[in-house]
Amino acid sequence: MCALSIEELTKIAPEDAIALFKRMLEKTKEHVAKFPSEHHWLNSVEEVLPLLAAQPDELVAVVSTLKALHDEMKAAHPPLVDVDWSG
Repeated sequence: MCALSIEELTKIAPEDAIALFKRMLEKTKEHVAKFPSEHHWLNSVEEVLPLLAAQPDELVAVVSTLKALHDEMKAAHPPLVDVDWSG
């Protein structure tokens, strides 16, 4: 439900979409900390990142959090696909 809301909000209220996505990211990070070996999936990343491109500081913060989440999950489950964060 949250992902569908974010996708719709990107069209009609981009700032709200960013705020909701960041909140979803916080909650996911908390869950990963408690249950690192569980499967985690973030929806709407593709829709929100272009909105964040206009806000470089926010973009860097979100990508940093995404990288940290990936690193934690990779440590718990080494077969997880590697991600090239260089750009």
